[in-house]
Amino acid sequence: MDWHKNRLPIAGLLLIAVGGLAIWAWGVRTGDTPVRETQQARGFPDLSRDQISVIEITRPEAEGQTIRLERREDQWFVTQPIEVVADQSAVSTALDKLDELAVAGVAASNPEFHERLEVDPGHGVRVVARGADGNALADLWIGAYRSGNTMVRLEGEERVVSVRGSIKFAFNKELRDWRDRAILNVEADDVTEAAWRGPNGTFRFTRAAAAAPAAPEGEGETPSAQPELGEWQQTEISYLPPAPAEPETPPAGRRPPPAPAAPTPLTAIEGFQAGKVRSMVASLARMRAADFAAPDVTPESAGLGPDAPRVTLTTRGEGDAGPQTFTVILGNEANAERHDFYAQREGEPTIYVISRFLGERVNPTATSFTESAPTTPPGEGEGAHGEGMPMPMPGGEGGGAQLPPEVMEQIRRQLEQQGLGGGAGP
Repeated sequence: MDWHKNRLPIAGLLLIAVGGLAIWAWGVRTGDTPVRETQQARGFPDLSRDQISVIEITRPEAEGQTIRLERREDQWFVTQPIEVVADQSAVSTALDKLDELAVAGVAASNPEFHERLEVDPGHGVRVVARGADGNALADLWIGAYRSGNTMVRLEGEERVVSVRGSIKFAFNKELRDWRDRAILNVEADDVTEAAWRGPNGTFRFTRAAAAAPAAPEGEGETPSAQPELGEWQQTEISYLPPAPAEPETPPAGRRPPPAPAAPTPLTAIEGFQAGKVRSMVASLARMRAADFAAPDVTPESAGLGPDAPRVTLTTRGEGDAGPQTFTVILGNEANAERHDFYAQREGEPTIYVISRFLGERVNPTATSFTESAPTTPPGEGEGAHGEGMPMPMPGGEGGGAQLPPEVMEQIRRQLEQQGLGGGAGP
């Protein structure tokens, strides 16, 4: 072979081979090459949610503060930096993500890539899962989301693996998002009395069980659920009528008109709509907080004294249990820009922050129970399922674009801040 004649094609082939080798080597270092099935579990923990009794989370934004979640029997609690009931649904999501960890490949083997992949202490979320004995089952740094995978590094290792799916959103939460936001959690269909007391008046409505339909002839009586309750009725009403317009100033030299007599409180709401009570009770029965008061806020500074507006819901008892009452007290405005309010459940120490929408339902006026009640501004109405329901996204199930978990989490938080939110999971 005449090497001199063919030296250019040979050099080109060598260059291509060297380039391909370099690309392959870079892929192994950065995770573009998937690992074999036998390599996926090598040194990486295989977790089961039933094994986990403690989760410790440290976020870079929290300046080293660690949030500790702990299972006690069948319920989870936040035990650090404060001790309160945890949001069971949020904890369940975190447990699911730990249980479903599946390694897709090696993302990097050199520590110089830790910062870029956000698995270093300055960017990553550190998650330590512990068993009932307190020993660590896994110590993970959870980092960036790349091409459908999440970057994860075991504490003490240089290797970074890519884990299938998005998991960081389940742990990268502020303390308030781990706390149980449920203020009231009762069945609206079981509420037999709703009573409001505040500066706008006293409003008490009741409803009794509707008469059960007669059983068809020839059929014996069968045990059934509790009978449905009837429609809401005015029971105790006391409020002042709207103040009359200020009289015009009389011309000079004329005697001013006599001062009007003190108004007599009204004892019935003209144009009363039972559906307004039903709507309010439905909102209050599943009341959720938007936030929590700062540690230095006291009931006195929040305006939660004995004269503060309040609402009391009474439910019928089941079996041998008698009726139960639940009272929520409304305090001062917590934030002038958002127009939200402090609130507290009577007999409990936690001071919540609730939306303006819920604040208006704790402290209504007489017109709130009439057909002429003003409509709620856009973004604060009840919508199809409650307040502030977002418009459906195009696509949805069966086609179209799907929202990433991070966006779904933001929507969930917005709903909770407006007073919707989901109930605590099991």
